[in-house]
Amino acid sequence: MLRLPPPPPFRAHPCVPGGDLQTVLGLALPKGVRPLEEILGFERVAVPLRCGGTLDGWYHGGKTLPAVLLLHGLGGTTRSGYLRQGAVRIAASGHAVLALDHRGSGDLHEDSTRPYMAGNTDDVEDALQWLQERSGTERVFAVGYSISGNTLLKLLGRGTSHAPELSVAICPPIDLDAASHDLRHPRSKAYDLWVLRSCRRWIPTHTGEAPEGSYHVPRLSGLRVFDER
Repeated sequence: MLRLPPPPPFRAHPCVPGGDLQTVLGLALPKGVRPLEEILGFERVAVPLRCGGTLDGWYHGGKTLPAVLLLHGLGGTTRSGYLRQGAVRIAASGHAVLALDHRGSGDLHEDSTRPYMAGNTDDVEDALQWLQERSGTERVFAVGYSISGNTLLKLLGRGTSHAPELSVAICPPIDLDAASHDLRHPRSKAYDLWVLRSCRRWIPTHTGEAPEGSYHVPRLSGLRVFDER
């Protein structure tokens, strides 16, 4: 069983003392990594789902164990800088890596009928199984960013025959109800609208069995309205 040493205490740079500044700066700074489709060795793959359909992913083979699954946060994609950086560094270290696009975030192979939902652990379990089979090892390290960290922790708590050997949940909003209420505060409105804009792009091609138009979400509403719709 893998073991990690305890992480060192986090000390913010004096010029960026608060979470707001750190978030904005993290988005604004250049990522220094090209899109995965431009990097030799990465291939676009279709990960089959047990409910039918597929999810997009980027895969890079490797011999060093364990293989690694990367899961982006809400509103993100495999084009997000933090996910690209992680995938490239992991591949450079010799590990097999799968960077997965959640429902609505892919743009090539994806064929799913329902929108993404943080409580759906089946997609993550399917991705773990696919990675184990493709890399030829049951030793997998799973990394979930933000809300994907919630999903990953839920899967581990529920139990699965494809459980990763080691998992890391990075900044998971453990209490989703409290987190979404915080987004309604005036100082957080910019975040709320940014995430809403990212989520709204899923809707046109993900109508499922609902009547046409029932997923309409007003442009200036908020994430809680999106969840209710």
